[in-house]
Amino acid sequence: GPCSTTLSTKRGCSCEHHGECRINNDGTWSCDCSKTGYTGRRCEQLAYHLDLSEIQT
Repeated sequence: GPCSTTLSTKRGCSCEHHGECRINNDGTWSCDCSKTGYTGRRCEQLAYHLDLSEIQT
């Protein structure tokens, strides 16, 4: 049934840095990186880089 399809699709989903797998309506997958501080299809890229030397107040 559709459950096994979802499971196999989700098994192929590999998000890094604790990204959350999302199954799209067309059967493809993507990663929800909103809570990780990373970006990219698999949350593999650091979303922001803090360089303390650039912060001047």
